[in-house]
Amino acid sequence: MLSTFTTWGCWSPKDEFNARVKPESGFTDFREQVLFSGQSGPDYKAKVAKLSDQDKDRFLYQEFVRAKHAERIRAWIMGQTKDQLGIRDSPQAALTHRDR
Repeated sequence: MLSTFTTWGCWSPKDEFNARVKPESGFTDFREQVLFSGQSGPDYKAKVAKLSDQDKDRFLYQEFVRAKHAERIRAWIMGQTKDQLGIRDSPQAALTHRDR
């Protein structure tokens, strides 16, 4: 059962990915304040900049989802929707619309 929740926590439907640019999604803050911060931040940012725009966006959003997956699972178990963990439907609604 736990592996199912872990999978849900890392699953990101298209509508969630497309909503990543909205400030309330938490992605932009995470990217700037976590991924690109600290001593290795500038070097990491330079390496990521070498990716194509499409690959860069996907890679960075995957990093966000991986970092937040435990919080996402907890929110879903508690029946909460927290946009700062990625804007998406409830897990129940998302599972009934898996083609998105």
